[in-house]
Amino acid sequence: MRTWQKLALLGLLAGCKQMGTATVNPGDGTPPPPVPGSEIQLADSEDHLTAGVMSNRFNFLNLPELWVRVIVPDAPHETVLHLSFVSPRGWTAYKVDTPFTYDPNGGQMMMPGMQAPTGMQVIKTVQGGVAMDRGLALPGTTLSHYAEDGDWQVQATIDGMPGMITATANVASAL
Repeated sequence: MRTWQKLALLGLLAGCKQMGTATVNPGDGTPPPPVPGSEIQLADSEDHLTAGVMSNRFNFLNLPELWVRVIVPDAPHETVLHLSFVSPRGWTAYKVDTPFTYDPNGGQMMMPGMQAPTGMQVIKTVQGGVAMDRGLALPGTTLSHYAEDGDWQVQATIDGMPGMITATANVASAL
């Protein structure tokens, strides 16, 4: 190979390397924002959730269940909803992962760490998009055991969708 061909090949390779590096976004560590129109709604019972009676104030010590509705404009056909509850002191007190599907018959999905498939919940159509509803029994959980007064962050991520959706639940043991 002639010298000018070697130099041209090296220049081409160097250009490819530079192009590859230019497309990598190192980012600033912040996650992408959630899809516009996404939100979390909270209720103290499934009946209240269904009737649209939402709240952001709860007493985790006396509440038998907490219902979380995550609304997004659209969702993948089959996905997993990841919910986390972060205490006022900033530690994650509770996490739960729930598979969802549009199939009205539900179905099953194999989840990491499980030895058998898990039943899938059905994604519901609501005003403004679709909803993933999840009831959480509170007695005996870390939420009731460490029911610290103050603003708790409820965080939701959905497999196949960007960003984290958040809401605040004000917990007071005197409610």
